Amino acid sequence: MRVLAFTNTPLDPTLGSGKAVLRWSEGLRARGHEVRVVTADEITLPRRMRRGWVWRLAFGACWYGPGRGREFKPDVVEFYGAEFGWLAQHWRKQPRRPLLVAHLNGLDALAFESMHPGQLDPGRTKPRWRALDVSCFSSVDRIAALCPADVDYIVERGWQPRAHCGIVEHGVDAEFLAAPPVARDQAVAFTGSWIPRKGTDTLAQVMGPLLLEDSTLRLDILGAAPATPEAVRSLFPAAARERVVVHGRMTSAQIAPVLFRAKVFLFPSLYEGYGLGLSEAMAAGCAAVTTPTGLGSALRDGAEAMICPFRDEETMRAAVRRLLDDDTFRARLAAQGRARLAAQTWPQQAAELERLYQHWLIEHRAENPAREA
Repeated sequence: MRVLAFTNTPLDPTLGSGKAVLRWSEGLRARGHEVRVVTADEITLPRRMRRGWVWRLAFGACWYGPGRGREFKPDVVEFYGAEFGWLAQHWRKQPRRPLLVAHLNGLDALAFESMHPGQLDPGRTKPRWRALDVSCFSSVDRIAALCPADVDYIVERGWQPRAHCGIVEHGVDAEFLAAPPVARDQAVAFTGSWIPRKGTDTLAQVMGPLLLEDSTLRLDILGAAPATPEAVRSLFPAAARERVVVHGRMTSAQIAPVLFRAKVFLFPSLYEGYGLGLSEAMAAGCAAVTTPTGLGSALRDGAEAMICPFRDEETMRAAVRRLLDDDTFRARLAAQGRARLAAQTWPQQAAELERLYQHWLIEHRAENPAREA
């Protein structure tokens, strides 16, 4: 296959979305396919357009995208982001065109609604914003998602039938799957950008009392950009701040040793398209406490992880406390969580994505014989 991917995220392996695009592309190349990735930096129109970044990317994709297609002649075009909705709509009208796939890293509209229950994103309800979502998810031929919740959201809005949606979860970097049998510290870890969507306020409220209860307990916060270490530590009780260890963006090789030493991974996110931080921590042998979003919505509560309601500080605190105090239960939960992801390497998941795309290509060519290149 020849796959042309358009992405709205930088190809930065320290960012979850950037790492995902890199790993999917590398995995398909390793299986003999030709993959070309077009980043937002390559096609975003200049600032003199006097529009926001989303619009400059959306218009730039329409301006430059068709030419990239004519040059590369892909079998499959992937869109990572609704900003490419108008480009997808343009391609859909062509008489001879490739298979069009929206490869999800999450849904911005669903993320907002998850953070603000009962409200709609005031930006995305505007006609132009909504047009991008509708154009992207209704103009493509198929949806490649990471979790059932995103598929449900798209199907409920009539953008695609469920039969046109597939789920292939992210893989796990080898560094996390190679967890050595080491004694674990009395430590809780969190990985992720320090932004409200990750439930950082809840994290501070859950962990503050626990740090005061146990003077040996440590909290490792990994990948806390864009916040400064001082700003993060200020959210915790003064008496415990020296045991809050804050790291900026880190590579997998840097994160893995910290997770190998932690007993518990706390991930109180309000919305995830998947949640690579959670899967990596579970693969590294941490017992996870999380919420029913992304990967968390697909885990067995009490067996593979402790699944707590959103913003429920008391329930999360009780779950973390139990895992810290009951080594037998923690070890069993961690082992079952790790087993859930043990075979989920990036090469294995790339093979799953390859099978899905090849199946969809057969269907696409059968449905559109006149459009075959």
